[in-house]
Amino acid sequence: LMIALSANSVNFEMDKVHPIIVFDNFPSVELESFPELDLPDLQAILRASPSCHIEDSHWNRMVDNIELVESCSLRMEQKDKIIEMLSLADDALVRKVLRKLLCSKVFRDSLPNSLGRLLVKLKSTELIILLLEKFASVPEEWLQA
Repeated sequence: LMIALSANSVNFEMDKVHPIIVFDNFPSVELESFPELDLPDLQAILRASPSCHIEDSHWNRMVDNIELVESCSLRMEQKDKIIEMLSLADDALVRKVLRKLLCSKVFRDSLPNSLGRLLVKLKSTELIILLLEKFASVPEEWLQA
C-alpha cells in the first residue's frame, strides 16, 4: 500500500494497529501495518540523517526485537539506510548488530551493497565467514577484507 504523505505527517491510528512509517526522503511512503506493533527504534534509525548520531540504545532495542524487524519486509533502500547509519557507530557495536542481522532473516532475499563496504572497512574475518555460511551468493569484492 503506497500513500503520499506530507513530511510533517507523523502518526496514524487505525484500531490499535500501529503502522510503520518510513520517510526516506521520497515523495511517497510505504505503510506497513502490523497488529500491536510499534518499532520506534527502527523508525528513528531509518529517519535519521547521515549527520545524526543514533543512540546505542536504539540499536540494542532493534537487535532485541529482531523478529519484528524481520517481519517488516524492508525495501533495499531501507536496508542500505540501516547499514549506512550503523557504519557511523562504534566498531564493537557494529560487529554486534551485524552479527545479529546476518543471523536473522532481515537480509534473506538480498544483500545491500553498503553491507559489503562496511565489511571491507571492518576487516572482520569472523563476519565474512558468517556471511558465507548464511548466503549462497556473495560478491567477490566483499571478500577482499
